[in-house]
Amino acid sequence: MSTPAQTGFNIQVTLFFAPEDIPKVVEALKLVYEKTITEPECRSFQVYQLRDEPGEILLVEDWETPLDRYMTDRLKVDYMQEFFTVIQPLFTRPQEVKVFNRLRPFQHIEL
Repeated sequence: MSTPAQTGFNIQVTLFFAPEDIPKVVEALKLVYEKTITEPECRSFQVYQLRDEPGEILLVEDWETPLDRYMTDRLKVDYMQEFFTVIQPLFTRPQEVKVFNRLRPFQHIEL
C-alpha cells in the first residue's frame, strides 16, 4: 500500500537588497503578489520586511500542491520570470530558500 504524496507545503524566500532599491522591488512584487493570490492552490502569501534591516524581504507562501510541480510550473510563468529579471541584478547576496512540509493536523490558515 502506498502513502499519498505530500501536497501541502510552506516556502519562505529571503531576498537581500540595498535599502534604496526597496521601492523598485516593491513595485515589481505587486504583480507577483496579485497574480499569486488568485492561484487556486495558493492558500496564503505574505511579504515581510525585516525591522532592523530594511533591505531584507521575506516572502512566505503556503501551497496545496506537490512541491515538484510548484518548482517546475510556478517558476516558469511569465510574471515570475519578469519579476526575477528585475530583482536579480539588485541582489546584494544570494536568496535563501526554506521549504517546510505541512505537519498535519496543524493546517488551519485564517487571514
